[in-house]
Amino acid sequence: MAKVFFVKNSANQDGCLLKIASNDNMFANHNGYNSNLVDSFEISDADFNDIVSGEKIPKSHDGTNLIWNNLDSSIVEFNTEEGLKNYLSNYVLIAENWMKKNNEHPLYNKLQTYLSWIKSLDTSSITPISGSFEKYALSQAKEPVHNLELI
Repeated sequence: MAKVFFVKNSANQDGCLLKIASNDNMFANHNGYNSNLVDSFEISDADFNDIVSGEKIPKSHDGTNLIWNNLDSSIVEFNTEEGLKNYLSNYVLIAENWMKKNNEHPLYNKLQTYLSWIKSLDTSSITPISGSFEKYALSQAKEPVHNLELI
């Protein structure tokens, strides 16, 4: 089962989501994170995929249950090529820094493939984009790695 992780003792507080993991193996391999230092919740694979694709995000928790924020995938998220390039440039920077420290992590090869695809994109041909870039990537038969997976 997938998991989401919040700041420890953060019940009923917005903005405390730390990271997501597709399974226990992905979390176990994250540097410096310990399950005793976070509030963690199991989620379904469908919920995990909805987070990755930008359909919804866990807003907070009440100690037992997650409070979800459903996102509107019909909103144009990237109106201009410049906005998309800025988003991708920031993502690439975060991902490359993560890769430098995590070359043995099980997510490494998937991320490397995803980054290669991002770097080869002709961004002028795909804007505007409705919904998240990750949803666009899925529509192109790619496997996106959400930045919340990169602990």
